[in-house]
Amino acid sequence: MPSGRFEWLADGRDVILCALAAGIGLIALQPSGSPLLLILLALFWGHASTRASAFFVGFAFCFSSAASLPTALSNFFPNLSPLLATSTWIAYASVGAAAFAACWVAPKAGLTRRLISGVILLTVLAVPPVGAVFWGHPVLAAAEFFPGMGLAGIALTVVLWSLLGSLRFPPTSTGSPVVMIPTGSSDVAAWLIGISVVSAVVRFQVDVAGGEHATPHTISSTLGADFNLGRTSTNQVAQYRYLADEVLPTIKSMSPPAGAVVLLPESIAGVNTSARLQWWRGELDEFFSQNGTLVVGEYDEHGKGMAVISKTGYRYYPARQSTPLAEWTLEGSYQAFGMWSNVAILRTGSRYALVNCYEALTVWPLLLDLAKSPDAILFGSNQFWAKGTRAPDAMSSAMQSWAKIAGVPLVSAVNR
Repeated sequence: MPSGRFEWLADGRDVILCALAAGIGLIALQPSGSPLLLILLALFWGHASTRASAFFVGFAFCFSSAASLPTALSNFFPNLSPLLATSTWIAYASVGAAAFAACWVAPKAGLTRRLISGVILLTVLAVPPVGAVFWGHPVLAAAEFFPGMGLAGIALTVVLWSLLGSLRFPPTSTGSPVVMIPTGSSDVAAWLIGISVVSAVVRFQVDVAGGEHATPHTISSTLGADFNLGRTSTNQVAQYRYLADEVLPTIKSMSPPAGAVVLLPESIAGVNTSARLQWWRGELDEFFSQNGTLVVGEYDEHGKGMAVISKTGYRYYPARQSTPLAEWTLEGSYQAFGMWSNVAILRTGSRYALVNCYEALTVWPLLLDLAKSPDAILFGSNQFWAKGTRAPDAMSSAMQSWAKIAGVPLVSAVNR
């Protein structure tokens, strides 16, 4: 058997774990898969035989889940070389993989230490800097395990993850794993607790099946408008042109009722100026006179965000998480991380969580929003950069999962 840092390659078990992790990365957030699969990463990571194996399990998942990255980078930066795009993809996967390796503990470690390491890993993967570039966080499995339970469901999912990650299975004389029967009294206890949790989850799902927490309801007074404008111009004259020719007619054709909330995609309104605000109020005077509210994607000199506009009110909510590399080049500025919740309280008293595009692929902005118990989630996205990739499906799946976790409606507006 080879020695050194690549010794794990001689163990077929670890190669299989990497392959399984890669498979989950490919399908978990796609129409053919389910966020439920993300919880299985705990078994693959926890059962890795060495720290190097844990790194490659994490790398396999991150690399496959971000398979859209090279194409997305090329769409956003047309002059980017394929080599640099691929190198960025590898670097991205390595960041997440490093977290998997750093939090891994040896098989001989005690149960308490293994449980704690699982919690630490999910925490590291959720918050910046790693959380800024990690897609497909395992807490999304709460949408299937604990729908409608919000932060409590996420906490239970973290517990379930840690229990599964703490299990250790005895190898055969050939090094391959046998039937999934944990060894040691502590492992048996963890196994029994894990089964009890899963059993309770199943009963809970049966109880809520068909209810609003299982399948979030819709709200007729909140409308999202989709567009196919592609990459919009940063020139203000051009922005007024497509707003007048494409956006305004679409809003009016929706015939929003009195008191309606209309959501427009990320960045579609261009730069937020006082002149632009007055233009909106002038062009949509009837809509605003009927207590309508416009939630629209804009940007300023610091980066993108979402504006809430009414007849007399205006508030701008900066994005918490800019798209790494891409959005940080917007207007030549750099938008720092913002650790706050974007829950807007509108005229009706309803609480709306405002989610910008890339934030759908991360965790901590949504956790902050869920802590304020929103009544609905509004998701504005500009996906021209994702054409020909699986990223739009991943973002849609993630947002549907968050809505299901919170048990609230989801309204989306997308520009493709």
